Amino acid sequence: MRRKLDTDTLGKMSDNEVEFTLKKIRMEIQSLLDSRRKRKSSYSHEFLIDAQTEYCYVKRESESRFRRKEAHKAYVESKPRQYEETLLH
Repeated sequence: MRRKLDTDTLGKMSDNEVEFTLKKIRMEIQSLLDSRRKRKSSYSHEFLIDAQTEYCYVKRESESRFRRKEAHKAYVESKPRQYEETLLH
């Protein structure tokens, strides 16, 4: 298993899709950990590493979006007149 999501795909996803994908991968990782404990399989280890890597990429996208929203919110709150003038002109 190789990465299913590239940066272009992640960038086009809605916030809800990103959060859903995070939850889905987290459940996949938990399932792989559970099956690995039962079988001690190196095959599931490869899938686990790939899933964890995928999770990291999606988590980074989610965190970037959150920070961008927070920065935008702080900007709008700190300079409302300048912000409105920029939009109107």
